[in-house]
Amino acid sequence: MFPLAGASYNPSTQRQLQHLLRRVQARQFNTPSSASAVLHWCSERDDLCDWAWPVDLETGGRIPPSELEGHRRTHFFRAPNCLCAYLLDQPYIEAQIGLVYAPRGREGSILNGEYVAECATKRCGYFGQPSESSLLPASSLTLPNGFIVNLEKVFSQPVLQQKSYLRRSKPLAGEQLTYLSDFDSKFNDSLGLYKAAPTREVVSHGTKAKLDVGDPMDALGASSKFVSLYSRGLQEDDFWSLFMQCAHCSVIMPRDVFWRVHTQVLCEQERKLGQDGEVNASDSDSDVDSNSLSGDTEIIGELE
Repeated sequence: MFPLAGASYNPSTQRQLQHLLRRVQARQFNTPSSASAVLHWCSERDDLCDWAWPVDLETGGRIPPSELEGHRRTHFFRAPNCLCAYLLDQPYIEAQIGLVYAPRGREGSILNGEYVAECATKRCGYFGQPSESSLLPASSLTLPNGFIVNLEKVFSQPVLQQKSYLRRSKPLAGEQLTYLSDFDSKFNDSLGLYKAAPTREVVSHGTKAKLDVGDPMDALGASSKFVSLYSRGLQEDDFWSLFMQCAHCSVIMPRDVFWRVHTQVLCEQERKLGQDGEVNASDSDSDVDSNSLSGDTEIIGELE
């Protein structure tokens, strides 16, 4: 069972997490005593250790960041173990690998178009400042702005810990690639939607598809896809690419208008409406007498 968002941790745990995140950040730079590497949580050692970059058994070359998702599908390979595993005392909670995307109209990012590793729910800080649903209070983490686990930078290093992974007898199905973490389903995306937030300068897309950097304002292309959707249907990946979900309020809207329409003010309004709706639904449920259900009532279980 995973703790609720905003769970309280003692000051010692908060300080230790802050220390671990700083070590992850520091190891991305070459120093006289150590080469650049991706650090992740090692449950066996109860400490951070180097994440072994996967290599091709046939060629001996490293798998490029853009091909890591495909390699995960065909081999027994996992993305880095994020620090939620430390906080929740779990053996492995897989981070996700995403593509940094700086929306047009905002300040550009030197990481735009590069692959990074991040906490699948942005709750422990393994990507940058934790979100409002963090397992630790945001005020307890004072990491420098711009902290990110940059896979592109580490991939190019001449010296890097590597590992070859056995091939699966049967590749993972597409739906098995949607979730990269071992979090309870309520913390995962229930749909194959791209998540974004109106208050963030940089957005990272998930690994459901091999993504290219695109322009969210490409209304013409999106409109033609909607015409195809209504007239003859779309392939699955094309369908999901039409929509974007806000990571804060969970509202879903067409991707081509998201950045123009979904402002921070509207996001806060939607969040409040959602919270009020949950309270009202809870009150209504408590008023229902279980003995008053007639024989004609069909009880449907919760959606997974």
